[in-house]
Amino acid sequence: MGNLAITFREAGKLQEAERFEQQVLKVQTQESGSSHPDTIKAMANLAITLRQAGRLEEAEDLGKQVLKALTQVFGSSHPDTIRAMNNLAITLEKLKSCNKQRAFSSKS
Repeated sequence: MGNLAITFREAGKLQEAERFEQQVLKVQTQESGSSHPDTIKAMANLAITLRQAGRLEEAEDLGKQVLKALTQVFGSSHPDTIRAMNNLAITLEKLKSCNKQRAFSSKS
């Protein structure tokens, strides 16, 4: 189901992707717990979809959870943790850009 969600995301069908990713995250959490690497990966995938859907604050919150969990499970120098840092940085940069645009628009 996770691969199907990624396929939907890559096709620009973000609502469908989010729906599947929510289901994957729910099942994964129930079966393996919240700190299992597969559960954290499901969270990371959902955060990416939320970012692409423009839901940056939600993506930021989830991205922070992913980074914290990966750091606890693998440490700060693990490739998955570094990837999570990068994904969170992208989200924060987009959020910063949107906030600048909002501030500029309100001044006009």
